[in-house]
Amino acid sequence: MQPINVFVKKADRAFDLSPESLPAHVVEYIWRYGATQILNDSVASAKTQDEALALVTKRFENLVAGTLRASSGRSADPVAREAQAIAVAAVAKALVKKGLAKNPSEAAKHADFKSLVAEYAKRETTLEKARAVVALRGNDEEDIDIG
Repeated sequence: MQPINVFVKKADRAFDLSPESLPAHVVEYIWRYGATQILNDSVASAKTQDEALALVTKRFENLVAGTLRASSGRSADPVAREAQAIAVAAVAKALVKKGLAKNPSEAAKHADFKSLVAEYAKRETTLEKARAVVALRGNDEEDIDIG
């Protein structure tokens, strides 16, 4: 699993987290907390119990199918997704470095953020990096022998 950078807006500080650097019980706690939060967030707009059940069921089915956001328009191409992730991080970092944003979360609100990300994600150097990352990940699940 890739390390993540968690920005805490109120503290104006980012923390790098990697599952490998955390005790197993902490990783399990974060996993349970995150899964619980995701499923509960899916029913925030529900007005009735039936509507809530429909929403949470759909969210659960999407997660099982590998869909993080059904309406996000995200590409099914792993290289394009990785290029997008690289571009988001690079553009946010550049905006912060140039003083146009205080932190990465604020950078995402910049008027030109989406167009800068789209342009950066199409660069051949970005696509090369994305291809390398995707190749390194491979199909790990195929190497697991499950009776």
